[in-house]
Amino acid sequence: MRLFSQYCRTLEYAVAIADAPAVPLDAEDIGRVHSFEECLMVMVGVEQGDADTSRVSAAAKAVNRICRNTQVTPKRVVLNAFAGLADRRICADPAEADAAVAALADRLKARGHDVHVMPFGWNKEWSATVAPGVWEQRVVELKPSADRLEPGAR
Repeated sequence: MRLFSQYCRTLEYAVAIADAPAVPLDAEDIGRVHSFEECLMVMVGVEQGDADTSRVSAAAKAVNRICRNTQVTPKRVVLNAFAGLADRRICADPAEADAAVAALADRLKARGHDVHVMPFGWNKEWSATVAPGVWEQRVVELKPSADRLEPGAR
């Protein structure tokens, strides 16, 4: 699993075009703008086997650590499954990717985070004001056997 996080002073997105397969949405949800302030946006690249409990737990620990180390504690964590982050040779199928992100959201909620999950399988229009800083913009790669941040995490 690969995580790309950005601490956003502001974040707005709207779902635009469905990809196959996409979760079903009501017509009024397409194009509707979702706005957030002081949030951590996390793009999640899910690879085969990442829906495993230990991998989801490692991802939740990594996100929690990032939240603790940003200059301003995020009010919300916004998750978005993003296949482009995963290794193409071992990219999870859509069902596993959706399940892994949902499990990550549940784990983060259990840790006390307010979590919003962007609809799976949709292309989105978005804009963000990203804060500078070492922890505010972070890439984490969790190896299949990892239960902690890997030494190569940036």
